[in-house]
Amino acid sequence: MNARYVVSREAYGEGGYDGLGNPIAGYGPPEPVRVIGWYRPVLDTSTNQPARDDLFKRLTLMAPAGTVGGDRDRWTVDGERWLQNGDVQDYSKGNPFCMSGAAQAVINLTKIEG
Repeated sequence: MNARYVVSREAYGEGGYDGLGNPIAGYGPPEPVRVIGWYRPVLDTSTNQPARDDLFKRLTLMAPAGTVGGDRDRWTVDGERWLQNGDVQDYSKGNPFCMSGAAQAVINLTKIEG
């Protein structure tokens, strides 16, 4: 498998509670993860919220089978921070088109700017 790029992942988890007893999001320390590459699957779009000038961005990581990640994990790719959207999609089982060196896991990332 040609996973020559290194990105970082911070696992999402609860980081304690606020003054009202509500859970606060927290993240673990950054861990290096080897990936095959990444690409922008669609054009950036507006969030379509009145009186806001936001831009919704997407990025897809291609990784070896067995790569770990979870919904809302924080990833840093090429110096930019992204949030994972959903679970890792593992295509290694039952896929006759996966060859050695091909991406067998896909991780969808998003972020909003503006």
